[in-house]
Parts: sequence; structure tokens; C-alpha cells
Amino acid sequence: MGNEESSSSSSTSSTQTSSLGDFSSKNSFGSAFKEAHSRGGSGHTFTYNGNLYNTNCKDGGDYRKSEHQDHRDLSYHKRHATGHQVNAWLKDNTGTNIDWINRSGKTWSSDTDRRRAEYHQREYNKKSTK
Repeated sequence: MGNEESSSSSSTSSTQTSSLGDFSSKNSFGSAFKEAHSRGGSGHTFTYNGNLYNTNCKDGGDYRKSEHQDHRDLSYHKRHATGHQVNAWLKDNTGTNIDWINRSGKTWSSDTDRRRAEYHQREYNKKSTK
């Protein structure tokens, strides 16, 4: 994989939810990072031994396995980038949210919405330049 360098997110509180889940069962941080990045590419977070980390590589590369590549179209990413931005604003300013749209019953923090908005914007930008 590219130059691996994940940084711990600003808060390592166990109350924050990662976008990819917990990889503490891996034998080392390196193998946890590799697995998390291969699933989500850059722009995601994962938990390892109670700390929250991102999946960004130092070189900015996206080394996802082909089965984990994001094949969704431009309009999907644009809609979701906007939706996550709106949801983060709603949570921060009104205390309400639109997390119910995913129908899974899960909720997440406004920080997670901002990270997801950034992810969808990055994917939109990548696909719009092809």
C-alpha cells in the first residue's frame, strides 16, 4: 500500500462512531489500517484499541481492493455530499437530524456527517475529472 500514515482523529472518545467499524481484532495497527483502507479507501475512520483513526494515506492514494471500489455515479455522490452537509448543520444548529433516511436505525455525530460529506465530494471530484 502507499505511504501509510493515519492520524488519530481529534477526539479519541469511545462515544464517536467510526465510519468503518472496529478493527481491534487485528494483530497490529498496520494490519488494522491496511484492512480498513482496503475496504473504504481514503476519507473514512476506523477504531483500533479504543482510538479513532482515519484511513488517509500520506501520499493521498486510494488503494481499495476492486470489490470495495465505489462504483456509484456522480449524482449519487453529489446528493449524498449535500445531504450530509445539511444533516451536520441540522444537528449542530437545531438538534434534529435526517439520519433515518438510511433506514438502518443508526445515528451518528455531525462530525461523521462532515467526514461523509467530504468523502462524497472527493468521490464526485474524482469521477467528474475522468
